[in-house]
Amino acid sequence: MVTALRRDRFVVIVFQPIQVGAYAQFHLQRAKNDKIEAGLIAACTAATEKIHAPPDPRLAALADHQTLIDQIIDDSAMLKNRRESAREAYFQQFWTAQIADLKKREKSEFNKLAAAIRQHADLSRRLDLIASVDGVGLPTAVAILVRTPEIGPRLTRASCRTRRACAL
Repeated sequence: MVTALRRDRFVVIVFQPIQVGAYAQFHLQRAKNDKIEAGLIAACTAATEKIHAPPDPRLAALADHQTLIDQIIDDSAMLKNRRESAREAYFQQFWTAQIADLKKREKSEFNKLAAAIRQHADLSRRLDLIASVDGVGLPTAVAILVRTPEIGPRLTRASCRTRRACAL
């Protein structure tokens, strides 16, 4: 719904339920039914002073790809647990082979995701900047880039005081 509205050039504000609840509590109101809750949401929206730019739509597909990689990593961890509980060498070898296959798939999917990011000069520069922070490897930098769209294009080397403390 949000994507469709933004595509049609509507300004959309997405609230977390806790935000509307806090607004209602601050104004000593309780949403006892849908009509009252709709009014609270409208009031909360009207009281919003700063409307953030919508996230870069390119990041949604990249985030989906990162989710796939995260799921592969989770599956690999699950298989490692199975291997550790296996008593027979045959089963241990079976799970080891499955883990190796997932590791290959993880690497392949990560390379595809990184290549997709590199197709966009601005995202590629942002990725390199995030990865330049000490202790941040490329997989972490990719995850930060696609999972935190609020960093946005305003991230520059000038916004980083040192390579260790980057004000995102």
